[in-house]
Amino acid sequence: MIVSIDFSIFIRSGGSFGHVAGRLELDAAPSVGDTVSFTTPRDAAIAKPHAFVGLLTVEERVFDAANRAPLALMLEDLYFDSEEAAREVIPYLEGGFGLAVQVH
Repeated sequence: MIVSIDFSIFIRSGGSFGHVAGRLELDAAPSVGDTVSFTTPRDAAIAKPHAFVGLLTVEERVFDAANRAPLALMLEDLYFDSEEAAREVIPYLEGGFGLAVQVH
């Protein structure tokens, strides 16, 4: 099942850092409260950053009334202690899962 995902990245002391969006293929549609694991990337050569646990909770599910878009999952936001730590997750999410990260 193809789902669209969306979440934001914040720096604890500095506010908004960026936004992550994209599509994932999952075995089933997660419900609110379920966890989506980003612990194992598609490419095993891409190392998970230490500051990223890799587990995000589904906060909302959005269905397209016209049935033209896949189920959208709003995931919990990511918070990092520094901009450097936030930047380390960008190549992991882009290369490991095909997601688009837009930095503000």
